[in-house]
Formats: sequence, structure tokens, C-alpha cells
Amino acid sequence: MVTSTQTEKGAKELTDAFKRRFGLDIRVNADLSGQESQKFNQAVAETKGRIPPSLDLIEGTAENVLVLKESGGAKAIDTWQDLLAEIAPEAYKVKDQVSPTVLSGYGFLRGTRTVVLLYNPKIIPEPEIPRTWKEMGNPKYARAFSGPP
Repeated sequence: MVTSTQTEKGAKELTDAFKRRFGLDIRVNADLSGQESQKFNQAVAETKGRIPPSLDLIEGTAENVLVLKESGGAKAIDTWQDLLAEIAPEAYKVKDQVSPTVLSGYGFLRGTRTVVLLYNPKIIPEPEIPRTWKEMGNPKYARAFSGPP
């Protein structure tokens, strides 16, 4: 995945490594500008307007991918399971989790969120911090910490 925080040099290194890994002789133009929502809106508009797509590949949130899919702007890859088994055997073992039914053949889920727990040590000392998701539901922790939505 090329991110908007990479430099052009970093994006070129990543795409060159990808092409070497798979023996590809293709041109890759990595867009480092961000603007995910605008790009998905453009892709949906191109689809609805029957305009040839300006992108061959787009990465974004599951919500954006599903909107594009539902508009007819995404094409399933029929052999995605065979490709996944070759490219990432460990991911293939959990293929139904990385590409659940709603995305099957169209895309993969990935997570980049770091799970953190913000707490006030005056309210809850470190040794008493919940250690599991189940413990976090204990009423004794109400308003004692915050976590990401």
C-alpha cells in the first residue's frame, strides 16, 4: 500500500519491489495526494456516467469500497482465492476474514488502528487497568478511561 505520507521516492521503491516480486512490466502511477473521499466520489460518478475509469486500482475504507461496488464501479477478480494463496499463504488460511462475503473477490480488509487505552492514573492506577475487552465492560470502569470509537 502506498500512503500519502510516503515520498515519491518511497512510492517508486515500493512499486518497483512489487513489480519485481511478480515479474510485472507495467506502469504504476502512485497518487500520494490523499483525498480518498474525492477519488471514490469521482470513481462512482465515472461509473454512473459510463465514463472510462481514471483509476485501475483504488484503496480506501470498506464503506467507500462498498459504495463503489454497489454503483457497479468495481470488478470482482474471479481467481482471487488462487492469487491470495500464492501471494500470502497465511492470509489465505483466514480468507473469509480478510475478504468477507460482502467484499469477496472485490477487496480485502486490513487494520492499521493501534488499540490504545487512555486513562487517568489519579482515577485508576496502572495495576487496575482492564487487561481484556471483557474486563473493559465492567461497570467499575465507567468514565475511568476512554478508547477510540
